[in-house]
Amino acid sequence: DDAGADMDMESMMGGDTGPEAGDDPSLVEIVEPKSLLEETILALQQLGIIIGVAIMVMFGFMVMVGVERLVEKMGEKYQAMTGKKQPEEKDPASLVGTFSRYK
Repeated sequence: DDAGADMDMESMMGGDTGPEAGDDPSLVEIVEPKSLLEETILALQQLGIIIGVAIMVMFGFMVMVGVERLVEKMGEKYQAMTGKKQPEEKDPASLVGTFSRYK
């Protein structure tokens, strides 16, 4: 197999050879230009999709924040039930200039 080496560049590119014998010119679809109203409706539909995706992202972010707050509340309840307390974190600004922030 010579992998198509006997073909020239134009036949490989599929240049304009015109209609083939099996093509029926009556089956070619004629595209009519859209009116301004139709184009406006299509643009509004696309805008609606973009706004819908933005709302879904915001909703997902809010759910993520809600789940995080719920987990924090559950951790606080667990600490209250077991009596274990986590050490309080120091303010990062108060640690400036000291080596205790690296411990």
